[in-house]
Parts: sequence; structure tokens; C-alpha cells
Amino acid sequence: MTEFSSSRILDPTQMERLIDQPAKAALFDTFLKVYPDFDGMIVKPLQDVAKLDSPSIINLLRVALSSDLPNTSGSFCNLETRLQIIQPDFVITQVMNPLMRFGVTNPQRIIRRCPNLFAAAALRDGEQSRLLVALSTLNGLLTRKELASVVKNFPSVLTRSREDLEKTYNYLTEMMGLEGSRSVLGNGSGGSRSAHENRHSTKLRLIASPAWRLPLRRTTARHSLLLFSGQWPPSLPRSVNKSRDQIVGQLLKCSPEKFSYWLEFPDGVPPGAESTRVPIFSAEDVRHFEKVCENLISDDDNDDIINFEDEVDNDSDLDDEEEYPVDESDIEGHS
Repeated sequence: MTEFSSSRILDPTQMERLIDQPAKAALFDTFLKVYPDFDGMIVKPLQDVAKLDSPSIINLLRVALSSDLPNTSGSFCNLETRLQIIQPDFVITQVMNPLMRFGVTNPQRIIRRCPNLFAAAALRDGEQSRLLVALSTLNGLLTRKELASVVKNFPSVLTRSREDLEKTYNYLTEMMGLEGSRSVLGNGSGGSRSAHENRHSTKLRLIASPAWRLPLRRTTARHSLLLFSGQWPPSLPRSVNKSRDQIVGQLLKCSPEKFSYWLEFPDGVPPGAESTRVPIFSAEDVRHFEKVCENLISDDDNDDIINFEDEVDNDSDLDDEEEYPVDESDIEGHS
């Protein structure tokens, strides 16, 4: 078993959990052979230059040791890719700099919430990294301010492919009627899109939808269920102390057991509380409908998302981290 007595920075208990499998322990031994002064060559620069905290560094190592990590060409990861990911220069130039270049402030916070961004920066998607492709794609669909808001609230959006992001955007705007900023709608080049969105607008905001982090098939199934039952867009009683964005967001991401609660939203009654009300949809109804929708989606329509949830302590897009910013009139122009 690898000893960590030489490290005075990383928590030994967390490191022991990190390499609890023989294959990972052997791989980390290789890291130590390449970087014998691991603290001085890797950990300290990540802390002092990249400004990563210890939990983020642990997550970085967990990604680098993952058995599912793709290499730079998209196939099974090799040692070179793993060694590249943990290098401070890689973290700064391939992860942090692209985030800041596209207007994302406090990239350390984004990285801590979504460690899979390290993998997205290593994975090649055409001529660029998956991370850079995602940022470039969102930059073409959203304003700079909208892009920063979406990444802040749903950082795992940056692990998705260009095709997946474009499909999600088109479904949200054309099928669900979610709205972008007034500056985008007012662009001369987007005149026809503005007319379309104005006809079908639900007054729900594009930047507030957790669909950016959900598989498109989930969003399609939940939206279709609401449509077929005549519940789209959901109507809310005046007493409800939640915004429509928040309620619709919950309808998309909640468990099947809580779906009817958020659809009816009895004000002041928490989910799971005793109630004599008969739900509109049972949990089984929701599961069955989602299964039917999933069977109608071809393999080509499956979402392309980097995901190591089983191996990475990934707290990306936690519900209590999501924010629903107020609608402001000073929307920045499209960059």
C-alpha cells in the first residue's frame, strides 16, 4: 500500500480512500515515481498558482485515477493523459484560462462543483477540447452574461458535446418556449427566431432551467407529460412563494414520487407530508411515461455527457446550489 507520510498537505484519510482499489494504488505509485516530490511538484503549485483548495486537488486526482477516464483522442485513457491532467500548467491553461476568457468568474468554485471539467479539458472533440467546444457553443447561443449564469448554476453543462448543447437549446426555446435575453431577441439576425419565441413564449427563462444539466430525454419526457395532460405551462396559485422558473425546474429534475407535488404545489405543505389529496400522477405513472419516451428515442439521440459519478465526489449542480437570478433589464450584448 502506498504511504503518504511524505505529504504534509493532502489529508491521509482521504488519500487512502482515493486508492482503496489495487489498480488505483498501483497507478498512483506510478505518479509518485514520475513526481517523487509530489507536494513540491504538483500539490503546492496547484494550491499557490492555480488556487485550488485541498478538496479540489483530491477530486482532480480522483478524476486522473478513474478507470473510465478517456484519453485525449477519446479512447481508453493512457498514462500520458493521466499525468497531463494533474499538471498545474494543464489546469491553468486548459481549464481556468478558457473559463475566464468566456467571462466565467471564480473558476475555482466552478471546478470544485464539477470536477469532470478536468476530464472535459483533456478529451478531444474535433480540433479542440470538449470544454472549449462547450464554451464556444454556448457563446454562440447565449449572451456573455447568460453564459456565465448558466455555467455558474449548472457547471456540468461544459461536459456536453456541441450537438447535445444545440439540441438542448433548440428544444428549450422552440418546443418549451423558454426565453433568452432581450438583446438576443432583438438582434436583427435573429428576427425570425424572435417572432417564433414571442408566439410560443411561456415567460420562463432560459438561464434558470436545470435542463442544461439533465439528459435531454428526461427534459423531453417531463415536458411531454405536462403537454399531454394539458398542464403546460403549469399554472401557479397566487399564494405560492416560488417563482415559475423554480417550480418548472423542480418538475424537470425531481424524483417521480415528487412530480405531482410540484405540479400541484400545495402552498406551505412540504414534499412527503401527510395529505388526503389524490395526486394527478403516481410515481409509477411518471416512470412508465419516461420509459415509453426513452424507447422512442434512438441511440443517436442519447446525450453525450462526461460522467464519473460513481468514482468522483462530484457535487456539481447540487439543488441547493442552483440559483434563480432576478430578471434584469441591463442584459449585456451578445459577444
